[in-house]
Amino acid sequence: MIQALRNNWWLLLLCGIFEAMYSITSLLMRTPEGAVILRRFANEDSAVFWCELALAAGIAMIAAGILGSPRGRSWLLVLSGLALSAYGLIPILVRNRSIRFLPFAILLAAMAIGVGAVAVRSGGLLAGLGAALILFAFPILALGFRWFRLVQPGSFFVWMSIYFALNAICMLGLGLQLKRPMGGITNATVF
Repeated sequence: MIQALRNNWWLLLLCGIFEAMYSITSLLMRTPEGAVILRRFANEDSAVFWCELALAAGIAMIAAGILGSPRGRSWLLVLSGLALSAYGLIPILVRNRSIRFLPFAILLAAMAIGVGAVAVRSGGLLAGLGAALILFAFPILALGFRWFRLVQPGSFFVWMSIYFALNAICMLGLGLQLKRPMGGITNATVF
């Protein structure tokens, strides 16, 4: 399975690039003082662009998981990719309707745990980032269940930036690790 994942390392990089773009655009939505600066320029097209970025990243992650091997698949990558694709697809399908954050929080938590577990198993610096990503699932769920609220209006964009940045770093790291001829990932470390 590792050889097949190594042959498709670029899919993980592509996913990481899309998630990095999502993270950067989320971060640019607010000023250091907390004011939502680009929000006044945001329109339906920019929201659809975010959804398309998430959907593209999810598709790349699913493909990386499925193409992992003809016999065995990286099911955590596939499940995380399905969650990310749903995260991007739901707002497109239900435009002009109010959607609670809870379904998105559950999808984000599932992605964080799935990608985080793969990163933890890969070892090294990625293991620490994977653990941080898994831990990030808990405050996201707490936000979804409204156990606490964000006070500053722009802080949601910061949370999404941090989340997608951690996810992007994990995906880029996994892709680069697999690209190396004898990368640090072994047969036992991929789910």
